[in-house]
Amino acid sequence: MLLDLLLACSISLALAILIVTLSSKEALELSTFPSLLLFTTLFRLSLNVASTRLILLQGDAARSSRRSANSSPAAASWSAW
Repeated sequence: MLLDLLLACSISLALAILIVTLSSKEALELSTFPSLLLFTTLFRLSLNVASTRLILLQGDAARSSRRSANSSPAAASWSAW
């Protein structure tokens, strides 16, 4: 739930940065752009690591719950297909 909110914030932040950069008239208006780009890149990288870790840790949960619901070994091997 928290990861979903942070991913939505990341997309919103990226759109806000895009709008601000497109609406600026001079380069001096965005003097903090390199550091802002660095921090947003690190934020998105940490979100990618967190989501990948979550998928790898809990990715097999649906398959194992399906196997426990089917009590017969034949049904469990058939549900793997």
